[in-house]
Amino acid sequence: MLGSLGNKILSVILIVIFVSVVTVTIYESNVSVSSSLSASKFPIKADLNYTAEISGPTVIQYNFTPLETMNNLYVFDYSNVTNGTVSVNATSFNLTQNPGNYMKINVVNGTQVTLDLYVSETAFRNMPYFNNSLSSLTIVKIILFTTSGSYAYAGFAIAKV
Repeated sequence: MLGSLGNKILSVILIVIFVSVVTVTIYESNVSVSSSLSASKFPIKADLNYTAEISGPTVIQYNFTPLETMNNLYVFDYSNVTNGTVSVNATSFNLTQNPGNYMKINVVNGTQVTLDLYVSETAFRNMPYFNNSLSSLTIVKIILFTTSGSYAYAGFAIAKV
């Protein structure tokens, strides 16, 4: 049997697989990232049509507002950047990048949460430059889930300029 940590890791892997299909529509330089939620979702209101244009390592602020009060909400960011043999997460919640990049927070219904997502020098260097094509954008998926299995997700795009 998997322990508590093993179950959490397995849950995250399954959620990442589930949310890996993100519909991205390009309107000139604006990107809309949308998703659908199932019965085990919880409601959030997230930044929409958000494209962060960056010209170097930086901190991107992403906002969402939970529409329920929850304790022990796990927040993951998933944004794989691959360049040749180098594969890194484009963003992280701190200045060090590690595969277990997550936060555990408590949220209050109607109170905006701001996530500070760091883009390191390594991640920035391996991102493609924006050139009006879908493949030149880096998609960041924000995955939220509770220990009871409820979840939500949202996302945004990064354009390296």
